[in-house]
Amino acid sequence: MSLAHVVPAVAPVPTFRDYAEAWLLRHRLHIRPNSARIYRTVLDLYLLPVLGDVPVQALTRASAHAVMASLADRKLSVSTIKSALSVLSAVAHDAISEGVLERSPTHGLKLKRPPKVRAIYNADQLELFLQCAQRADEALAPALALCGKAGLRVGEAMGLQRQDVDLEARTVRVERTRLQSGATGPTKSGRVRVVDLCDSLVTMLRPVVDKADPWLFPSRRGHGPIAYTFVRQAMREAARMGNLVPLSPHALRHGWASIMVKRGAPMPWVQRQLGHATITLSMDYYGSHLPLDRAAQLDGW
Repeated sequence: MSLAHVVPAVAPVPTFRDYAEAWLLRHRLHIRPNSARIYRTVLDLYLLPVLGDVPVQALTRASAHAVMASLADRKLSVSTIKSALSVLSAVAHDAISEGVLERSPTHGLKLKRPPKVRAIYNADQLELFLQCAQRADEALAPALALCGKAGLRVGEAMGLQRQDVDLEARTVRVERTRLQSGATGPTKSGRVRVVDLCDSLVTMLRPVVDKADPWLFPSRRGHGPIAYTFVRQAMREAARMGNLVPLSPHALRHGWASIMVKRGAPMPWVQRQLGHATITLSMDYYGSHLPLDRAAQLDGW
C-alpha cells in the first residue's frame, strides 16, 4: 500500500468522565487529601451524572446551565452549586491548556451567593465561654483562647510549639496547622505570620509554654498535637456550662475579628492577625461590623 493511501489515526475525543478522572489523578498528588476527597464527591454527586458522557470538546455554556438546573431541582444550596461549577471550571481550564477545549463552559457565569450569617459570640458571651472552657478542660482552654482572643484558626493553635511563642514580645509565630488527618502541614495560606497577644493571653500561656515539649497542646493518645475530638468536646461542654449556643471552633476566630472591628481596630492589623491574603477579603467578611456612628467627626469640616 502506498503512503498516499495511509489515513492518519484520529485520537478519540474523551468524554467528560474520562477527562475528569485523569484530571483528578494528575492533581491529587499536589493537593491535600481532604481537597481530593471534596473533588471526588463533587464529581460523583453533581457533575458526572449530568455531563459524564458528554465529549469534552462539546462542553458549552449550556452544559454549565444543565448542571445548575439539575442541582437546583434537587433543592441544593447556592454554595453547593458554586462548588460544582468551580470544579467544572478547573477541569475545563486543563482541557483548554491542552487544546482539547476552546472555551470554558463556566466563562462569564455569575452566581450570587446569599449573604452568610455567621453565628458568633459577642464580647460578653466570649468571656463567659472562655471562663467555662477553663473549667471544662483546663489544659485545652488556652488553645480556645488563642482563637477567641487572637484570631487563630483552631488547627493553627493546636499546631503551636514552644519555639513559636515569645511572651516577652507578646507574639506567636504561626507557621503550621494541625490537619484533620492528624498530620501537620503549612497554614491555609501557606504563609507564616506573627500574631499579637493580649495581656490575658500572655498570662494564660506562660505555664503552658513552660511545660511544652515541644507541642503546646500535645496529643493525649500518642505523639504530635492534640486531636480535634477533644477540642469539640471542650467547646460543647463549655457552651453547656455557660448556657450558650454551641458553636464551631472556627466561630471563635470570627467572633474575635468582629469584636476587634467593632472596637475600631485598624483593618490592616486585623487582616495580618487573621492571615488573610488581602484586606479586601477581611472587609468582605467583617466590613459590616465597622462602627458607623462617627458622623460627628465631620462637624465643622
